[in-house]
Amino acid sequence: NVQNVVQIWNVSTSELIHTLDSASDKNVSGWNDEVNEILFSNDGKYLEVTGTLAYSTYVNIWELSSGTNVLSFENADSCTVKISPNGSDYAVASTDSIDIYQFGNDTPITNLDIKNTTQIKYSPDGHFLAAGTGNIISIFNLVDGSTLEKVYGKEIDFSPDNSVFAT
Repeated sequence: NVQNVVQIWNVSTSELIHTLDSASDKNVSGWNDEVNEILFSNDGKYLEVTGTLAYSTYVNIWELSSGTNVLSFENADSCTVKISPNGSDYAVASTDSIDIYQFGNDTPITNLDIKNTTQIKYSPDGHFLAAGTGNIISIFNLVDGSTLEKVYGKEIDFSPDNSVFAT
C-alpha cells in the first residue's frame, strides 16, 4: 500500500496493471488510515480490500480484469469479508451476525446468528463456513443452514478435499 492505494502488478513483467484508489471515486468507501487485508478470490477474478478510516471499517471488492469496484461499504463495527471459492457470493461477519450475499444483490441470501465473529473461512468447496468467536469455532453447513459443530480453537483450516478440518 503506497499513499493509500492498492496496486496490482504483473509478476513476470513487473508492469503496473491497476491502481485501486478509494479516494478517487466518490462511490467507493475509503481506507485512508490503513489497509488491513488484501485477499484474492480463489478464481482470481476479485480482490477484497479491507481498511480503516477513523473508527470505521471499509470493505471494497474489485473486479480485477477491469479494475472496477463492484462492492463498497462501511461498517462501524469491526468486520471481515471473505469471497466464496466459486466467486459467486461473499460472507460478511460483524459483531451482530454473518450475512452471505450474492454479487449484484444487496439482500442477504443467508443470515447466520452468531455474535462477535473475528474470523471466517470457507471450505474449499464452499459448502461450509467456519466462524471464530474468541476461542470457539462454529462450522456451518451453507447448503441447509445448520450448525454442524462448535469446537475450541483460535485458528481453523479445511483440508483441500473437505474431509477434515483442523483447529
